[in-house]
Amino acid sequence: MRGSDAAFYTHPMRTRMNRVVALERIVRTAKMAGVKRVAWNTHSWIPDRAGDAHTYPENTQGINALWRTGVGATVFGSVLFVDNLLTN
Repeated sequence: MRGSDAAFYTHPMRTRMNRVVALERIVRTAKMAGVKRVAWNTHSWIPDRAGDAHTYPENTQGINALWRTGVGATVFGSVLFVDNLLTN
């Protein structure tokens, strides 16, 4: 990441790694390399409130962890439509 102004991270849909842990590793590496902004695609929707049923609460935790790093950040959260669930 050295020499980059920004990094873009899309969390894999099928992984056992905790989103918060993965994001913290990415951002820590970016910060050490001098990256000024990290853009994170959660690859899933963001709950209205932490802990909402049938949502991804790790996204809310990840956003909070990202803001605490002090690195500039942009977060993209997908929107859930019923037709999203019709495909594999």
